[in-house]
Amino acid sequence: TAKLIVGLRALEQEKPVEERRFDDPYAFMLAGKQGLTLARRFSMDTPYLQNMVAARTMHLDAAVKRFCRKNANFNVVNIGVGYDSRFWRLNFDNANIYDLDLPIMLNERKRIFDYSKKNSIHNVDIDLLLQPIKEILNQTNFDPNLPTFFIWEGGSMYFRIEIIDFIFISIKELMSPKSWFWIDYVSENLIEDTTGVKAAEDFMRNMCKMGEPFLNGYNDINALAERYNLSIEQNIDSGAILKVQEDVYKHYSFCIFKGG
Repeated sequence: TAKLIVGLRALEQEKPVEERRFDDPYAFMLAGKQGLTLARRFSMDTPYLQNMVAARTMHLDAAVKRFCRKNANFNVVNIGVGYDSRFWRLNFDNANIYDLDLPIMLNERKRIFDYSKKNSIHNVDIDLLLQPIKEILNQTNFDPNLPTFFIWEGGSMYFRIEIIDFIFISIKELMSPKSWFWIDYVSENLIEDTTGVKAAEDFMRNMCKMGEPFLNGYNDINALAERYNLSIEQNIDSGAILKVQEDVYKHYSFCIFKGG
């Protein structure tokens, strides 16, 4: 799915400049032939998926920019960074970026990006299923006293509650009152195939074909905030970002939690 997502971001760059919803000059290089092929094939069955990826890119870009304006200096912790190029295409001179992923993915990123030009970006090896994020970051130069923007993009839907607990508890221990934690999530109805929306059912069928079915969703994200004693800065569905009314977009949303 990492190749699929970056492939969809690359397809956005094929549009005329005035029609693009975001610019990503790295997308084609990161996607490669495999990513572009996946994106084009998947888009034939689920044409709205590119819109959803555009919506999450737009929302997360805007959220990080807003956080930057609020803080003179800050950290970013990008959990499961995959092929994300956000902090290469957006320059934040006042941020230290910590990209977390498995060594195999980080080695791929080192092959693609020239880290001699970005000494503020740090690759951090981690197995999210086994290693607490707090423990791993404490082995780096991470400053827990700075406000931190945590990102978990495209992750919450793939894990059962015990892994969600493992990740959220570790992040909660690192969050200061000024920290934010951004996640995207799908509805519980989507997971249970009870949306009554054919487009949503088609999407879930295609994800199963790829061998990466969604396992976890939330109809009420407030329950997740209460579970970890977090407050909500913003919660919005992808349709609202795109300014479209189709029901399928109501089942994919973005939430920013605040530290307490």
